[in-house]
Amino acid sequence: MKSLRSLRYCRAGSTSVEFAIICTILVLVTFGVIELGRGLNVRNQLSQAADYGARKILIDKQISDSALESEIRSAFAAAAPTLLKVTIGAETVDGIQFRTVTLSYPFTLLIPGVLSGAIDLRLARRTPVI
Repeated sequence: MKSLRSLRYCRAGSTSVEFAIICTILVLVTFGVIELGRGLNVRNQLSQAADYGARKILIDKQISDSALESEIRSAFAAAAPTLLKVTIGAETVDGIQFRTVTLSYPFTLLIPGVLSGAIDLRLARRTPVI
């Protein structure tokens, strides 16, 4: 019975347990920050490619959809540019004609087991054709 009482007040190993708890949280936060940075980087690349497509529309109003799509794909520099989905359309708002460019990219996390599918990053630009 005396040995159980002595274990109750024993502090040996408590530092290791505290370190394990703090280290686990620190590693999870670090991986979360890395994944957030990767996601923002891909989102920035999507924005840059869409802006490049909008500039091409402003420079050459008669550019074909296929030529515009190939220009946008060449401006997108992600890990897997073949996964980029480019949708080009046209619409009229208040008598003004616009060309729309919508980009979609499936972003997958590197941390296993956190999310089973991909996060769909989507971006759209509407450029007037005048």
